[in-house]
Amino acid sequence: MDYKDDESELAYTGIETTALNHQSNSEDPVGSILVHSERSPTSNGKSQLDPFLVTFETAADIDPRKWSKLYLFYISLAANLLAWYSLLSSGFLAAFGPQIVAELKLKPWMVNLALSHYEICLCVASPLWGWLSDQHGRKRVLLICVNGVALFQMGCALSQSAPAMIFCRLMVGLFASGIFPITTAISADKCDFTVSEHGIGGFVLQFVLPPSGPGMSSMMINPKLGWRGIIWIFAIIAGVYGALIALTFPETHRPTILVNHAGHLRKQMHDHRYHAPIELSREGGRGVASSVILLMCEPVLILSAVYLALIVASLNIYYETVPVVSRAYHPKSVILIANLIVAILQTIGSSLLEGLLMPRVFRHIVLRRYPPESIPPEMRLIVAVISTPLLAIGLFWFGWSAFPNVNPGATITGSAVVGLSSIFLSIIVVVYIIDVYERTTATAIGWVFSIGNVFLVVLPVVSERMFRFLGVHWASTLSGLVTIVTIPILVVLMSFASEVEASVSNAGSGVG
Repeated sequence: MDYKDDESELAYTGIETTALNHQSNSEDPVGSILVHSERSPTSNGKSQLDPFLVTFETAADIDPRKWSKLYLFYISLAANLLAWYSLLSSGFLAAFGPQIVAELKLKPWMVNLALSHYEICLCVASPLWGWLSDQHGRKRVLLICVNGVALFQMGCALSQSAPAMIFCRLMVGLFASGIFPITTAISADKCDFTVSEHGIGGFVLQFVLPPSGPGMSSMMINPKLGWRGIIWIFAIIAGVYGALIALTFPETHRPTILVNHAGHLRKQMHDHRYHAPIELSREGGRGVASSVILLMCEPVLILSAVYLALIVASLNIYYETVPVVSRAYHPKSVILIANLIVAILQTIGSSLLEGLLMPRVFRHIVLRRYPPESIPPEMRLIVAVISTPLLAIGLFWFGWSAFPNVNPGATITGSAVVGLSSIFLSIIVVVYIIDVYERTTATAIGWVFSIGNVFLVVLPVVSERMFRFLGVHWASTLSGLVTIVTIPILVVLMSFASEVEASVSNAGSGVG
């Protein structure tokens, strides 16, 4: 074993089997991922090399970022479809309200209670599921969520009383609330965001697209199936997904992969000293409260979540405005065309941003100042700073072109601006959050999803009064003003980059 003296520190340059306390003829216990360049603190306060620390530096075979493109595509597609399933399952019962009221002898407010409880669970439980997956791996926690959804969907279909139906619906929301943050984190696990933003657009689309749950459920109405039959279909889909996850999904959480491999080495070599980096930081952990601590102690996460929540609120005011405009000022086809234009441009914008603008244009500009591995996360926010005023312009444009004597094409053009700008800024901010909170991705996304859903729960309650008091034009103005108010949040995040890095470093040591 060779050592070199480098400013009173020893740099390990060789592998010595005696350092592993094994005979010279024993098998190499390192496998492919034990790297001898990591440092760990010693009892005397100095740093020395830790030959038992398991890392990914030479682990091309088990690193999710090095798997085959075809396999990664399958994982991304399956995760996206599962997230879409959770989105549709939140609103599909709305169209069956009259049938449920008649069959279970419910009062209308009870149906609304069952639906609202689902949304409330999405707001409350997402950060908890995210924290669990950050601590114990994606696969096992996602399996619990999907199987829980399948089980209580069946319970909901078999319910014969109002309390049973409301309880099962509540539990479906509780388990479904973990699907979005975990599937988003799965997609993030396989991406190196210093290289590409590819893979997140499909999840962000679910957050900003026009509401599709009630519309899809209206298409599902079938007298032969009824509401119970539709719930059975959703339960079967969840069950099939549970089987797919158990049989074909790997563990993608990088720290958990290292923990599993370190455990394998401990058993194989009968040596308890092998350990993964996260096992060191777990000592003295804070338990479930870490999820709340991450939010309370992280102004960056708070600001980012509030920013996206306000953007979601502005978009949903717009979505509530579209049918009012269609009924009052323009033909009914306007509502279909406007929402279709928004959805199409959001989809195109997602592909354009991930496939062309960020990797080809933006990175080319940024690489003039920074090396590829050192691009600051806040540099991405430049795109959001540009897109946010465009979203406000689109909202103003839509609202103040909604007059009978104005061509509907002008109103639809405003919708096009809304669609393109909203997806640009949403993807950028979500990727920024994932990049900053790499060690606690699912927890951070859970909080963003949770805070954003608060507005989705509250808005239907106040929208009727808002439109009665403000009218369509001033309601659109309000949504545009809310968007403008978010610009200083981006400026703050970009202006205090050094404080952001210090804050996140402290959070990582406590929560990871």
